[in-house]
Amino acid sequence: MDIFAGAGGFSMAAISAGFNVRMAIENDPYAIKTYAKNICEKLLSSTVLIAEDITKIDAAAVTAQCFGQEEVCDLLLGGPPCQGFSTHRIKDSGVNDKRNELVLTYFEFVKSLRPTAFLIENVPGMLWPRHRQFIELLYSEGRKTGYRMFDPVTLDARDFGVPQRRKRVFILGIFDRRFQGNFEWPPKSTHGNMADCLNDKTLKPWVNCASAFRPSKADDPNNLHMNHSAELMRVFEKTPPNGGSRKDSGRVLPCHKDHDGH
Repeated sequence: MDIFAGAGGFSMAAISAGFNVRMAIENDPYAIKTYAKNICEKLLSSTVLIAEDITKIDAAAVTAQCFGQEEVCDLLLGGPPCQGFSTHRIKDSGVNDKRNELVLTYFEFVKSLRPTAFLIENVPGMLWPRHRQFIELLYSEGRKTGYRMFDPVTLDARDFGVPQRRKRVFILGIFDRRFQGNFEWPPKSTHGNMADCLNDKTLKPWVNCASAFRPSKADDPNNLHMNHSAELMRVFEKTPPNGGSRKDSGRVLPCHKDHDGH
């Protein structure tokens, strides 16, 4: 089951790993259309997609609809909205963001489903001290419900073959009384920089983002590009590869002036 399913990234990963996604819950209209197209129509036509506000859903009723009395949910997935935990929120502006409480809404489904395992994904800002109360409550509830709670881990998508540097926090809970077998957590990286690859022959080099781009059609409405100045293009050309930024280019760009010349 995938709640806060978004456009279906978690579901697609689960399907690739051999799972059957019985049900997904999402509220954003654009994400719902994308999920329905890519997951329900193309991959799993049997997935029930609930397009509702999760705070208004009875977790026990929905899980009873999804799983029979003799059935067990193997894995509950979900990435609750992350805006309140974002590192872009300054001066503690995200501390009282109501969206943070959706992490606890997620756990209402854990209590109802009692899945063998549950996995939460969120932004690294979730682990900032100012959000400690939500993390501590989440772990407390997990342990009281019988789960072995693993420490949060921060994984970077580029270390797993995605051509993008994208860090996310993952929280894993395992229901020990039901789970049998061994597993590796956190998972070992499959890709790394050149130095890593030389030291570990099992690693592949980070995937260049150019490999993800394909020629677009002339009438593609998404084929929009930023018009950079010649000066900025020269700065980009001087930026070192493999993790460099404009600050490493050796050139300081002039600041934009306002109407008063400041």
